[in-house]
Amino acid sequence: MAIIGRASLGSEFFDTTSAMLLVEPEPQYLHALLFKLALGASLSTPGSLGMAGRDGIGASGAPFGNAGGSLILDDAIAREAVCVCPEIGKAPGHTVRMNRPTFTDTTYTQASREVANGATISTTPIDVSSSQVSLTLKRFAGPYSSGQSAVAPYGVDRFDASMPVHKMADIVGAHLKRDFDKTLDGFMVALGDLGATTLYPRGMTAVNDSTVAGDFPFDFNTLSRAEKSLDEDNIPYFSNGKRVLVCTPQQLQQLEEDSQFARHAVFDKPVNPVLSKAYYKSVGKFDVYKSNTLTVTNNSSSIPIHSAQAFGPGMFGAGVGRLPEVVASSADNFGELALVIWVMYAAFGNLDSRFGVVVKSS
Repeated sequence: MAIIGRASLGSEFFDTTSAMLLVEPEPQYLHALLFKLALGASLSTPGSLGMAGRDGIGASGAPFGNAGGSLILDDAIAREAVCVCPEIGKAPGHTVRMNRPTFTDTTYTQASREVANGATISTTPIDVSSSQVSLTLKRFAGPYSSGQSAVAPYGVDRFDASMPVHKMADIVGAHLKRDFDKTLDGFMVALGDLGATTLYPRGMTAVNDSTVAGDFPFDFNTLSRAEKSLDEDNIPYFSNGKRVLVCTPQQLQQLEEDSQFARHAVFDKPVNPVLSKAYYKSVGKFDVYKSNTLTVTNNSSSIPIHSAQAFGPGMFGAGVGRLPEVVASSADNFGELALVIWVMYAAFGNLDSRFGVVVKSS
């Protein structure tokens, strides 16, 4: 039986694309936000693409919205997490060195310090010393092409960009901002993984000890030992009297099932309501945050090992010589093509690995 419809008369039907934009789930990029809040270095995208002096490309169409609605973190603690080096980017030289005093422990008893009657105090001086840590300014850019194994641009054609549903400049801008945030987050997470101390749950001494997922869960005892490790190393607190602990969602779910954690944890509602999107709870001397971009790697038994980060102020160091911006290539085919990337001159470093503890669990 012949039925007249779309299958038989396709030329009479067509599809339209709505200007409504759906939300793509994205992580909060907590570590990237720590950097941006400390240095005020977020990526602004232009309303159109192309070389300065040329007519812009990609301004036609409906607004494209933001890059997935990533969570926002803004508080004083976050601003203290990254030490900003203001000399970075100021000529001459790419590298800035910073001194740290090195104190020598000797003997601290009354007997050793008493100067008896008639005793001669030594006139031979003793030395003081200091150590240095450096930050080096480098040029970073994105996005990255896996096929080319190099930074490569997004390309937008002027003719096609004049008739889209959404503004092509906004579409490319959203992808550039997401790439920038994820790149920053990757840099900062890697620095946090350089903590001098690595702790494991009870019974676990190495990542390959785990043979079944969840056999060594993150628990209150492990959290307490992380606090004890930072206390013994005299790591300072943030201005609210706490340090920061960042965990993966799985680690927090395991903590929730620990009765000791449930008994001691409290929810100190942040002054800024936006902070509650990243903040989890407070326990002991930790403000606990959730991040879905922490390092998770498989061990020799293919068991995912999650790495939490505990730290005080002073571990992360950074500086910016050129704020991030979107730039276009001069190879624009007489103004008919826009090839764009983001560029930033910046320095990143772990200023003192003693300020951080990495906690691994299965």
